[in-house]
Amino acid sequence: MKIAVVLMVALWSDWMAAGPAMAASGLSNAGAAAADSARTWDVLVLRDVMVAMRDGVKLATDLYVPARSGRLAEGRFPAVLLRTPYNKAAWGTDLVRFFAQHGYLSVTQDCRGRFASEGRFYPFIDDPKDGYDTIVWLAEHPLYQPKHRRSPRPPAADRHEHRPSRCRPSVVHRVAC
Repeated sequence: MKIAVVLMVALWSDWMAAGPAMAASGLSNAGAAAADSARTWDVLVLRDVMVAMRDGVKLATDLYVPARSGRLAEGRFPAVLLRTPYNKAAWGTDLVRFFAQHGYLSVTQDCRGRFASEGRFYPFIDDPKDGYDTIVWLAEHPLYQPKHRRSPRPPAADRHEHRPSRCRPSVVHRVAC
């Protein structure tokens, strides 16, 4: 559920930021959708990149990268991260491919001890540290470009258990921290 919230917040903030530009150009939402579909990317998938956690365990990570004509696109991109215990190669691939087609560095990762990742699987025990370490790795990745604006924090976020001390300053949408 948290992942869906983060993704929806990211999309909502992009859509809201595009609103004034659409109004100035005279485009309606239908026109913006048509213009956006003309800007989709090809996708290049880098499979099973092993990302080291702080204790040395390596987690299998797939990167879905925007591409042109079968080559990595030039530039850097904002990122979307999906961590799953349900096999990254079989679950959520349409979702991460969608974001890559729309200009995001889209990353999916098998949780510790699941499928192609090393270690033992203890649900909810290692996930906070592993998620944090993955975000640190992603923030330092050469293809990652953070967005430079912050979206408003939803009021409901204050009612959930958040631990801002775990959040990195480079993370723009802090809903799932």
